[in-house]
Amino acid sequence: MVLERCLPRFLELFSELDVRATFFVIGRDLERDLENGGRGAKLLQRALAEGHELGNHSYAHAYDMHTWSSADIARDIKKCDSLLRSIGARPLGFRAPGYVHHKRMLHQVAGLGYRYDTSALPSPPYYLAKIGVMGWMRLRGKRSASSAAGATGYMGGT
Repeated sequence: MVLERCLPRFLELFSELDVRATFFVIGRDLERDLENGGRGAKLLQRALAEGHELGNHSYAHAYDMHTWSSADIARDIKKCDSLLRSIGARPLGFRAPGYVHHKRMLHQVAGLGYRYDTSALPSPPYYLAKIGVMGWMRLRGKRSASSAAGATGYMGGT
């Protein structure tokens, strides 16, 4: 699991550099971890104890989340929020799956009392590469789970 493989390395590095970070957690991954002994959850609790923040990266990490109804978006975000709180976190930040967000999604985040959203990634080369890979997959008869929602979704115009 990513938590068990990567998080200890980051925690060690950040400790050496005396840096604090925010780790955005996918609720589905945390839930799976808790059902299988909770080793990753213990690492996340260690991160909290060392002064790091845990943020909400949605429960399902669905790239099409920005197209869902407000009620479905709220349910997903709340489910991740509950899991984070169950291990002692008090999430203040949100990051949308695939950096794709929408005003409707941001309203749900604000409604939960979150203080910030980090979904905007103003990196045109990233999005050009993403669209290129999606096009290449389509040419090969495969469908990407990612979304090319358009610049307003990526840049967070509102």
